[in-house]
Amino acid sequence: MIWDPHLENYLSQASEVEKVEITEQIEGIFLQAKEENLPFINYPFRLIGRDKATGEILFSVNFEKSFMGFAFIGAHVKNAHINFGTANGISDYNDFKKKALDCARIIIKDNLFELK
Repeated sequence: MIWDPHLENYLSQASEVEKVEITEQIEGIFLQAKEENLPFINYPFRLIGRDKATGEILFSVNFEKSFMGFAFIGAHVKNAHINFGTANGISDYNDFKKKALDCARIIIKDNLFELK
């Protein structure tokens, strides 16, 4: 399972926006939060990367908004968090979708599924 203590709660409260094929083996599911309710960082949008054969969640790419107003693109993988930098220029789902798919391709290409 990926390292994200809030993922289970997020999944139970989010709505699915779209499914995409990232690779022949990995399906992407875009989710949108129904509400912002975490004290420090909220995730308005996420891309969940899931193994098509097993259904295992391999990673999530997140639009991360802090309580101080900063926004970042981050990813959760097994045992780690990856920071892809500030979310400059991302104002809606379509902006996030493009950036999230770029980040997902980096995770896959560089085999970053499990960091220590």
